[in-house]
Amino acid sequence: MPGANASYRRIPGPLGDPDAYYWRGGLVEKPPRPSHFHRFDPQEQAWKLDDSLAWSAVRGQRDARLAACDWVTLRAQETGEPMPAPWLAYRQALRDITDQPDPLAIVWPTAPA
Repeated sequence: MPGANASYRRIPGPLGDPDAYYWRGGLVEKPPRPSHFHRFDPQEQAWKLDDSLAWSAVRGQRDARLAACDWVTLRAQETGEPMPAPWLAYRQALRDITDQPDPLAIVWPTAPA
């Protein structure tokens, strides 16, 4: 068609494989997705980590773990006794979890017994 974008090509029918895409006139299969925090970049033909999504999930899990031990803080406040040192250290380690470099390799602290 005159005046049409010369790089435009019609894709021949629907893709049978949801993990495939057309690139430069050919059907290309995506490599396996490393995690659900990765997004495929067709320009580089590679999966890229979505840092904001991964760290959001880490913060959500961290917040759930903090909420699960709120009872220790409440008990200390109600009784007027100091909070046990192992629980203080555990809760601080949870708050510091985002200081770790890789959201896919988080080392979670163990809750005191």
